[in-house]
Amino acid sequence: MRFSVRDPYLSTLRELGPFRHCSEAELRHIGRLASPVRFTAGSALTDDEVAGCFFVVVEGHLAVVRDGHLHAVVGPGGHFGEELLLEGSGTSVSALALSAGTMLVMARRELLAVLRTAPEVAIYLLGEALARP
Repeated sequence: MRFSVRDPYLSTLRELGPFRHCSEAELRHIGRLASPVRFTAGSALTDDEVAGCFFVVVEGHLAVVRDGHLHAVVGPGGHFGEELLLEGSGTSVSALALSAGTMLVMARRELLAVLRTAPEVAIYLLGEALARP
């Protein structure tokens, strides 16, 4: 499900970490590429589902599990999956919804298109990756 510029998620994009510094045109472009997905408490994303996508949480919380260990609890504005898309590692990552919510999802192709057209997103994700232990 794609969303249009009139969709309420577009105004939310500017408030989410990776997209805070994007121009209005960049936000519209991201809005055309990202798919909003609703999740319920207790639902899970498997390794295969996570490995192919970049996720940005709009509302709700998810526990991200990496190689069998809790990696992070991700809430609104938080994101995960980009490192697997960009580095192609064999790391096992899954997620469990701790509450109901919504996330924006982009496959590798969409994420790369965003990184090419919105350099601020690339800079943000690079900074986040470098800050991780």
